[in-house]
Amino acid sequence: MPKVIHIGPAPNARGGISSVLSVLKSQGFFDRQVQLVVSYDDRGNIGKILIFISALARISWNRLRGAKILHLHSAAYTSFWRKSLFFALAKLLGMKVILHWHTARLTAFIEGSGKLKLKTIRYVFYRSDQIITVSKETRREINHFFPDLPCVVAYNPANLSYAPLPDEQLRANNEILFMAPLIREKGIYTLLDAFKIVQKTLPSVGLVACGSGEDEQVKTYAERIGVANKTEFPGWVTGKQKQAYYQRAAVFCLPSFADALPMANLDAMAAGLPVVSTLHGGIPEAVTDGTTGLLVPPHDAEALAKALLRVLSDPDLRVKMGNAGVERARVVFAPQRLKDQLLSVYRHLDPDCAEAINA
Repeated sequence: MPKVIHIGPAPNARGGISSVLSVLKSQGFFDRQVQLVVSYDDRGNIGKILIFISALARISWNRLRGAKILHLHSAAYTSFWRKSLFFALAKLLGMKVILHWHTARLTAFIEGSGKLKLKTIRYVFYRSDQIITVSKETRREINHFFPDLPCVVAYNPANLSYAPLPDEQLRANNEILFMAPLIREKGIYTLLDAFKIVQKTLPSVGLVACGSGEDEQVKTYAERIGVANKTEFPGWVTGKQKQAYYQRAAVFCLPSFADALPMANLDAMAAGLPVVSTLHGGIPEAVTDGTTGLLVPPHDAEALAKALLRVLSDPDLRVKMGNAGVERARVVFAPQRLKDQLLSVYRHLDPDCAEAINA
């Protein structure tokens, strides 16, 4: 009988929460005692509604079968309002609730909410039995609005299934790799501006931007600034295709300004790539500036280009950073570490429940 029910998007859907759940699933975390109930996937509107209703019914059924803890994986905006309904049902059924907060957008979410919505946000945060957040910086943001609310920091897990690049291949590679939704918040336009600067010094370097979102706008912008002929847009990639692009890259770049702890950076480190990213959210907790990569202010194309040129111009530095990234991914962001932390939280909330899971 299940003791803990996780509520979140399908592991094969697009997005950071899905990536976290996908890694946990691949590690055998979800079993008879800890089950994942999908509340959202990438289907059409009717399919999404049916999945949502089914998830509500499954929570009720599993509560009757003995489930005691509901583990909600949430971001802001629509994700939060969906999860608030699961929260209300769980409380009505007498379950303990964990709110696992995956986003760095709490400030914008709260400041853009009216009085009634703000009251609901406060209620869900304060009435949750445990808050988990993915970085120390995100915990700081939560505590800014909810000063007396204790939070457990549990870093996202890196996908350690990717084979790190051999040193000589990393030295020889000549591409910048981006893997994320093609939207402004991920810094894709800043990257294109920086790539134009890089091209002036290293015209042989290419850019591969994997992902989807504002596809036509991004491609039009690349054409307008004159870098489209050196930029490849493969769309959304997964599995072996993703591994193939890692193997071609010299550096991974994610100039995001809307992430708490992006999985893309963790996976790139696990794949042995140096990472150029931003001083935003929990990113500095993942990417060690000067050791596993380089960090620059968000929105600063010139600083981003300078960092990319430094890594692209120094093959030995690439190898040194790539190897350091692999080690950091395996130690700090190992999936087992997250699994152990979650079991510790369950044990704190319900010792009998945790004992049954460990058995």
